[in-house]
Amino acid sequence: MKNIKRVMAAEFSRELSAKVFAGSVRLTHRGFKMGGPTAYAFQRRLVDDQCRPKGILTIGQRKSLLTDHVKLIPGAPDQVEIVNWILHEYLRHKSQATIARELNQRGILNSQGRPWLGKAVGDLLRNEAYIGVLTYNRKSRKLGAKVTRNPRELWIRKENAIEPIVHRDAFRRAQKIMGEGRVSIPEEEMLLRLRKVLMKKGKLSKTIINSSPGLPSMSIARRSGSEERGDQDGESVSRRDDDRRDDCRAQEFCLL
Repeated sequence: MKNIKRVMAAEFSRELSAKVFAGSVRLTHRGFKMGGPTAYAFQRRLVDDQCRPKGILTIGQRKSLLTDHVKLIPGAPDQVEIVNWILHEYLRHKSQATIARELNQRGILNSQGRPWLGKAVGDLLRNEAYIGVLTYNRKSRKLGAKVTRNPRELWIRKENAIEPIVHRDAFRRAQKIMGEGRVSIPEEEMLLRLRKVLMKKGKLSKTIINSSPGLPSMSIARRSGSEERGDQDGESVSRRDDDRRDDCRAQEFCLL
């Protein structure tokens, strides 16, 4: 009898999960946000089922009525300006870690009220919400399992669901630069490209490599997490030491 009850409970859980997911997909296609953290420079507007505004939700607040929904709208103008500044600086070939460092030096905090990390800058640059696209089901977690990243074909996307904050062309150019930075090439080909950059620039450094199209970033070439740890430490001295070590590694790697 217990086994039968367990099977029935499991089946009920699966059916309920499928219904909840289907409802979330339907609401996403209507342009409503389905939970999760709010991206920088956005705020949550509470609306009724007819999309009539009812107020702005602050951090920690949730809707109380089943018929209410949440839509994303641009936040404070100074934060919108920061997003455009980040995109502009990245298109000028500044690294994500450098942008995060400059934001922290200016005393600008992220959406959680914390200092910026290079990873957070990268997440911002990849977030399609800034060009008006609402995305759902990028990650999922089954009962008792770990969070998994879903392939892009499983994402639920709604175009023009949000008022854009940045120009679409600039956003796409940033995606192209990041795609080039993640390029995977054999070591011999990487050495050849590094030598060409060395001949052109006269020297190699972390900044030069990160800004050169067709080369992986130093954080990838190093195949270690020391740069990310440097971001988390928050110590400018350790970051400068990491940069100097990267410059030396770049020179040594090219002379192999």
